[in-house]
Amino acid sequence: MSDGVDDRELQMYIAELGRVGGRLHREGLAVGEKGALNIKQDWAKTWSGHPYFPALPRAVSYDRRAQGADAEWEIGPDKDRPQGALGNIIEYGTVNNGPIPGGLPALDREVPRFVQALADLGMDVLSGD
Repeated sequence: MSDGVDDRELQMYIAELGRVGGRLHREGLAVGEKGALNIKQDWAKTWSGHPYFPALPRAVSYDRRAQGADAEWEIGPDKDRPQGALGNIIEYGTVNNGPIPGGLPALDREVPRFVQALADLGMDVLSGD
């Protein structure tokens, strides 16, 4: 306050943001985990019921990598699972077979839910709920 400006409210707000950071991180990871699960399940559902690759839907999985405050999820067919190596052929097609896209459509369907969940989390944390 050396320049005559009263910044006590701003300092209290900054302190409060520091306190809620842990909750945002923890619950934000849960939102990301749920989004990854939704995409995985949607993608697998798209590929279900095909007579030539019955095991491929079970090859769709996801991995989370987190470091500090950063986290990312990689979602898609696991080549080490039965029929998982067929994933890129089925997803993108070949010269002789059309694609059966599952990944991008699943992501497109999840984005609005994910964004809404993050917005709800932010509002809950900032309102003290």
